[in-house]
Amino acid sequence: MKEVTVQRFLYLPTCTLGYMELDGLVLWVLARPWLNTEPQTSCVPVGRYPLKLEHSPAFNRLLWELKDVPGRAEVKFHPANRVKELKGCLAPGMRLVSDPTDGAFVEASRRAVEHLHDHLGLGPDAAITIRDATP
Repeated sequence: MKEVTVQRFLYLPTCTLGYMELDGLVLWVLARPWLNTEPQTSCVPVGRYPLKLEHSPAFNRLLWELKDVPGRAEVKFHPANRVKELKGCLAPGMRLVSDPTDGAFVEASRRAVEHLHDHLGLGPDAAITIRDATP
């Protein structure tokens, strides 16, 4: 089973930032701010979760979905550049850009999602660990 790790390094009032390394390539990960795991408004709590490759009607394509997130459903890795495009999901990007309004955003998210899919393959199962930068 393939695995990925998202290492969070910054919690801002507007977003949460992390990164993951896939075969030597760094992808930045944008998520909503931490708001006590409130559905559709908060980032996912740290922990280890199964990943399933499933069809997303909203995106009309296969996407990796985090399973067994307490109190949550439909938490996916999907293309998005700004936190306002997320409802509790994760957006990988090729570049991380500082922004005075949103705190930060990612660029080339579609390409980053493709790198994630290439790394994890066609599944159907994988796993993700989300960690804080601080012990």
